[in-house]
Amino acid sequence: MILEELKICDFRVINGIETVDLAPRIRNGRKRPIILFGGLNGAGKTTTLTAIRLALYGRHSLGGNVSNKEYHEYLKESIHKSRNSLVQANSSRIHLTFSYATRGEVSRYTIKREWTVSGKVNETLRIEKDGKDLKELSYEQCQGFLNELVPIGVSDLFFFDGEKIAELAEDNTGKALGTAIRKLLGLDVINRMRDDLGIYLREKNTSAMPEEHQQLIAALKDDYDVAFARYKEALDKQSEAVRQIELIDTEIKRSETYITSKGGEWAKSRTQEQERIDQLVVEKRALEGQLRECMAAEFPLVLTMNKVEGLLKQLEKEQDFKKQQLLKVSLNKKINVLKESLEKSLQNKQLVEQAVTDAFGEMFKDIKETNIIHDCSERQFSRINHLVKEVLPASRNHMLELGQNLADIQSQLDNASKNLERAPDEAFLKDELEEIRGFNKKRGEQEGIAAVAKEEARKSLREAMDLMRQMQKKESEFSSNFSSNRAYQMAKRSRELLNDFAGKTTVNKVKQLESEFVKSFKKLARKDDISMQAKIDPKTFDVLLLNKNGDEINKQQLSAGEKQIFAIAILEALARTSGRKLPIIIDTPLGRLDSKHRTKLVENYFPTASHQVVILSTDTEIDKEYFKTLSPNISHVYEVEYFPEEGNSEYLEKNYFGQRLADEEVKNVVEEFTPDVA
Repeated sequence: MILEELKICDFRVINGIETVDLAPRIRNGRKRPIILFGGLNGAGKTTTLTAIRLALYGRHSLGGNVSNKEYHEYLKESIHKSRNSLVQANSSRIHLTFSYATRGEVSRYTIKREWTVSGKVNETLRIEKDGKDLKELSYEQCQGFLNELVPIGVSDLFFFDGEKIAELAEDNTGKALGTAIRKLLGLDVINRMRDDLGIYLREKNTSAMPEEHQQLIAALKDDYDVAFARYKEALDKQSEAVRQIELIDTEIKRSETYITSKGGEWAKSRTQEQERIDQLVVEKRALEGQLRECMAAEFPLVLTMNKVEGLLKQLEKEQDFKKQQLLKVSLNKKINVLKESLEKSLQNKQLVEQAVTDAFGEMFKDIKETNIIHDCSERQFSRINHLVKEVLPASRNHMLELGQNLADIQSQLDNASKNLERAPDEAFLKDELEEIRGFNKKRGEQEGIAAVAKEEARKSLREAMDLMRQMQKKESEFSSNFSSNRAYQMAKRSRELLNDFAGKTTVNKVKQLESEFVKSFKKLARKDDISMQAKIDPKTFDVLLLNKNGDEINKQQLSAGEKQIFAIAILEALARTSGRKLPIIIDTPLGRLDSKHRTKLVENYFPTASHQVVILSTDTEIDKEYFKTLSPNISHVYEVEYFPEEGNSEYLEKNYFGQRLADEEVKNVVEEFTPDVA
C-alpha cells in the first residue's frame, strides 16, 4: 500500500482546500521513502494523521466504544471555524488516494468522506477504484470494505503517535500489547467465525426440539434481546452523560479563567478575606494590649540594661564588703576574748599580742575598701538580683516575641488589605458566578444520570446473562437429539478447531515477535544500553524482559528513554510480524528520548521502517542536525504553518523550518512493492 494524495477541506485548522502529495518521489535516481512534515505545537500537523485515520475508519478511528451520537458531535466540532469570515463553513470533506495490491494486481483507490451539518450531521462515504465510482456499495458496505482492506487493528501498528508509544512504554499489565497482538493475528475474525458457528449450532439444535421447547427458547431469546438492548442503551446513556460532564467541565474552566482574569479569585473569597482581616485586627489589638502591660511593668529597665547591670555589680561589692566587715567585727570579739585568756595564762601581753597577730593578721589583709553608697538589705539585694538576672531577660524575650507576632500580623493585614482592594465587588461578576453555579448544577444532574445508567447497565447485563444461561441449559438438554447430524458435527468440530488454531497461531506469532523484537531493540539501543530480550506469555501477553545473562529486568527501573525505545522496538516487531507492507506514519516520535537514543532512531529506524514513512515533527525533534542526517532518505518536505490572525494552517511545500532539500532530480513515483494478498 502507498498513500498518494490527501485532500482536506475545512477540517479542523484547515480553511478551504489543502492538497498534500504523500507519494514517495525519486530524487537523483533513487527512491526516497521519507515524507517529512514540520510544525510547531498546535500548528495542525497532527491533522494529517487524524484525517487519514478518519478517512479510512470513520467512527472507529475514535475508539471502539464511541457511539454514533458522539461521532456525529465530533464531526460537527471538526468543521473549521473561521475567525474572520462572516459566513462559516457547514461541511467538511477528506479525500484520500492510495494504491493497494491484491493478488498481484495494483489498484488505485480514492476514499471520499464528506459531512454536512444542517440541524443534524449528514455523512456520506464513497469509494472510487481505478477512477470508477463503486456506486453499488452503501455506506456500511464501503466502511466494511475499508475495514477488510486495511483492518484498523493492523493500522494501529503503522499509523501511531506519541500516545501509542507511551501506552506501550508504560503498560505493565500486557493489556496494551495483548490488544495489539490480537488485532495483528486477526483473532477478532476467528472469534466472529466461532460466534457465527455457535449461532448455527443453536439454530440447528433448536429446530430439533419439540414445538413447546422451541417456543420457550424463542421467548427466552426475545427477553435476552430486550435485556441486552437495555444494557447497550444504558451504556450509551452513561457514555453520553460522561461526555456532557466533560463538556460542562470545559465550560466551567473557561468561565473560571475569565473570572480569574477579572480578579475573580479574590472576588470569590471577598467575604472570607474581610472576616480574616477582622480576626487579624482582634489579634493585633490583643498583642498591643500585652505590649502595653509589658511596658508598664519591668520592661523599661531593659532599655537601661547596662546601668542596671552596673548597679548590680556595685550592690554585689557592697554586700561582699559588708559581709567581710561583719565577719571582722565578730572575729575581733573572739580574738579579744582569746587574748584575755592567754594573757592570764602566760602573763606576757606583748608575746600574746604578737602570736595572735601572726595567726589572724592575714585574714583581713585582702579586704578591699568599698564605699557604701546604697546600703541595701540582704532581702532587697536578693530581689534586685532576681530582677536583673531572671525577670528582665524574660521580659526582653517576651517583648521580642510579641513584637515579631505583631509584625507578622501586620504583614498579613497588609496583604489581606491589598487582596481586598484588588477584589472587585461580587456583584461585578454576578453573571459569571451564576453561570458557574448553573454549570455545577447541570454537572450534578449528569453525574446522577451517569450513575443511574451505570446501575441500569449492570442490572440489564446480569439479567441478559441469566437468560443466556437458561437458553444454554435448555439447549443442552436436547443437544443429543441432533448430535448425529453431519453438518452439526462438522460445525462443532470447526469451533473446536478454531480454538486450537487461535491458540497455536498465537504461540507461533509470539515466538516470531520475540525474535523480531531482539533485532529491533539491538538496532535502536545505544551501545551502553542493556542487552535485552523479551519473553511474552501467549495467554496473558505479559512481557518479561531479560538481560544477556537471562536475568529478569525490572521494567520500572528503565529510564523514560529506554521505555520509549522498548515501545518503538515492539511496534516495529509487531509490524514486521504482521507481514503487511503498509506505510508508517509517526507523530511526534522523539518526545522523551535523549540525544543518543534520538540519533539511533533517526539513523537506524526512520530510513528503513517501511517503503513509505511519513514523519510529523516539531523543530525540536527533527532539528537542523537530524534533518541533515535524514536528507538522503527524504522524498520531500512540508511545513505546517499556523496563521493566528485567520485561525487556520497551510501546508507549505519545499520548506522545513527554513531548511530545504538540495536541488536534485525529483519526480513523483508510485513505489513498487510486494503485492499484499487481501
